[in-house]
Amino acid sequence: LQHNSWVGYRFREQASPWLRGVSLRVGMNNVFDEDPPLADEAFGSQNGTAKPRGRQFTFEASRKF
Repeated sequence: LQHNSWVGYRFREQASPWLRGVSLRVGMNNVFDEDPPLADEAFGSQNGTAKPRGRQFTFEASRKF
């Protein structure tokens, strides 16, 4: 069992002109850095259910014009 988590924030219209329409999001896949369960597959695990890469961090920034 692997856990993913993320949090996002969208700046309001009352924000500074540089921040209006800006959205930020940070996330973490495989929060507890768990190994995927072993399976009789080509890569040793069921690729569709768990990723063998370990913990991953993401950052996303977008802006509406």
